[in-house]
Amino acid sequence: MDCLPNDKLHLYKFDLGAALEKSGVNYLFVASRPPGAEPGKVYKYTVAVKSKKGGVKAKLDAGPEGMKVTEDGTVTWNVPNDFTGGESVILTTSDKGGQEVFHTFTPPVAALPAKP
Repeated sequence: MDCLPNDKLHLYKFDLGAALEKSGVNYLFVASRPPGAEPGKVYKYTVAVKSKKGGVKAKLDAGPEGMKVTEDGTVTWNVPNDFTGGESVILTTSDKGGQEVFHTFTPPVAALPAKP
């Protein structure tokens, strides 16, 4: 197979955190994805939030019965034994600058280990 003269891939190192700081933009965003929830186990997800102003707080607006979130963004939940997915969660994250952003997700069902 012949290569075309412009058939190249260029890679460049990029530091998102440094670029955001340099930009001067007042940013607030969630930089994490929720893990899977395993039926009958304790679900734990620490939300990673990036903010220019700092002082990030989290609040649970909606979620399955018994789900809790600490102010620093750690979500815990005793997953029911019959959990099959489909539970919607809405968190509000805010910062010292008064910005708010929603983090909406549905915890996926964790892949269970194969039985021998």
